[in-house]
Amino acid sequence: MVSKIIKTIYILMTLLILASFTLADLQETTVSWVVPSAVSHSVGYPGGCDAVNFFFVEHDVTIDGTQTKIIPKTTAAGDVNCQTASASGEAMSITNGGNITLDVNMTITSILFTGVTLKAWHAVTAAGAGAGCGTIGLGGWEAGCTATGADDSTVPSVSTCLSVGDTNVQLLADLAVGDVNYLCFAADFSSVVQGTNSDTLQSNAFQSAG
Repeated sequence: MVSKIIKTIYILMTLLILASFTLADLQETTVSWVVPSAVSHSVGYPGGCDAVNFFFVEHDVTIDGTQTKIIPKTTAAGDVNCQTASASGEAMSITNGGNITLDVNMTITSILFTGVTLKAWHAVTAAGAGAGCGTIGLGGWEAGCTATGADDSTVPSVSTCLSVGDTNVQLLADLAVGDVNYLCFAADFSSVVQGTNSDTLQSNAFQSAG
């Protein structure tokens, strides 16, 4: 008799549990956890130039508008280099101030001045710091730059340069959060007209494709 009562109670409890599932109305909400991507970079000038004092000055004996391997100077007088082979002798630095890995492009915002070829390459680094731009500040200069800047695999190096003109070219790849890369530049002149003429060099950082 007792066993029958227990069995009956068990059956009733099972039915109640099944009924509760049958009567339940389940609804779901997807919750998401978001940390926005922050794309931010800053430009520095370890070698002594700045955003408005970055001069390429012909300094050979002919002064005829034609010369190669012209490194940046701090003034139009051309008497102080802001790019050397020494530590902190890099013309420019790029720092990733955001929270994602970045690639960095550069371009001249208008048409590059007639007769000028602007070349860029990576500085030597040591222990994470800039260690100069190579021999006499021209370690990456090439007569014809071999880097194309088309993607991560074709950015310049310490020994290969990239020509920077009025089309975006990739200068840096996979710049980690908080990291700094150091850059070097040289200009080649070919029949450039006399006088002081200016272009704007613009850097553009974006989330790394890699």
